[in-house]
Parts: sequence; C-alpha cells; structure tokens
Amino acid sequence: MTRHLKQKDYPALRMPRLSLRIGQWKELFAGEEYKLIIARALNYCVYEKRVKYHVERSDPRDTFLFTRLHIVGYLITHRMVHLVLESEQWLTKEEENNILQKLIDSLNNKIQEAIEIREDKNIQQYGPSALDDDDDDQDYELPDTRMPLMHLIEMPPFANHVLVKLITGTEVELGHYNPQLARLKDHLHNYPFCSAIDYGGAKGPVLISKPDSVR
Repeated sequence: MTRHLKQKDYPALRMPRLSLRIGQWKELFAGEEYKLIIARALNYCVYEKRVKYHVERSDPRDTFLFTRLHIVGYLITHRMVHLVLESEQWLTKEEENNILQKLIDSLNNKIQEAIEIREDKNIQQYGPSALDDDDDDQDYELPDTRMPLMHLIEMPPFANHVLVKLITGTEVELGHYNPQLARLKDHLHNYPFCSAIDYGGAKGPVLISKPDSVR
C-alpha cells in the first residue's frame, strides 16, 4: 500500500532530508561490505543508541523537550547516503540542523569503530609475515589505512522529489508513461540498500519507521 501525496503536501511533512558523501574509508573493505557497515551504524545510532537532542526553547513548558529521529526512507549508493527522516517533535530549522549534526557525529564514531577493527585484523594478518626478515620469498605489503577517511560528509540535501517519493513509499503519478521512471522504479525495488524494498513488502538492512498510512 502506498501513500498518494502531491507536491504541495511536502512542506507540511516533518521529513528533514540529509545527503552524506562516503569517504575513502570504504576502500578498506571488500565489495559492498562498507554499505553494510553504514546500515548497521544507522540502525545503532537511530534505534539502539536512540540519538536524541535536548531542545531548549523560551517557553518554560518546553525547557526539557527531547526529540528523536526516525528513518522513513534511505538509499545507500556507491558514493552517497540519502536519508529521509522524521522527527518526533516539530523543530525549527536551527534545531533540526543541530540534531542532524549530532546524528552525523554518532554515525562517524560508529564507522570509526569498524575501521579500527579492520585495521587490527589487517595488522594481525599481514604484520608478522611482513616483519619476518628471514623469508625473502614472500613480499607482503600492509594495506594503507592512513588515507584520508572523511567518513560521512554532509552535502546539500538531495532535491529529487521523485526519488524522495519512491524511497518513502509514495506513489508517483505523472499522468503518462515515462520509461526512465519505470526503470528507476524497477531498479530501486530490486536494490538491497534502499527502503523501496521495505515498502514493497521485503525487508532491507536498515530499520525504517513507516508512517501509519502505509503500515
């Protein structure tokens, strides 16, 4: 079941969008392992650690207001991570920016843990052989883990409203057949690192919070 929303509905939704560039640290991992690391980091920071932000406002009734984010849609590509989030509370733009930065910091800390674990494994695997001067027949080279990591770098939020709809379970109605849109739909609904598969009835690696209308 999908939601039918029109463009005019978007300003009323509490759905901050965030785009992050994946740094060179992904080269430390084989294949798509880095995407799984990002997925696990998202699950931990949003749902296990429950990253929250203390909102201080002038209204005394809101002095101790806390809010949390939920993932409504996501797409992890080779270079980017796109997120559509939902806040438990209405936020000002400044408050939204603060909690998003806190989320980015938490994600980077979690990714750093995975990088350090991989570095330890590399040292255990290559270190002893590389230091063995008596074995001239073997030429081991430690993987370079000193490259600029950059982790997840915030970029301008993605402005493709069609993509936002597709990854948040919202039907896209153009009024005519568009072959590019058809191919994009097919790709996203079969791409394992996208929330479109969750709205299609499958289960992806990132936990999402579906709005009541699509549960």
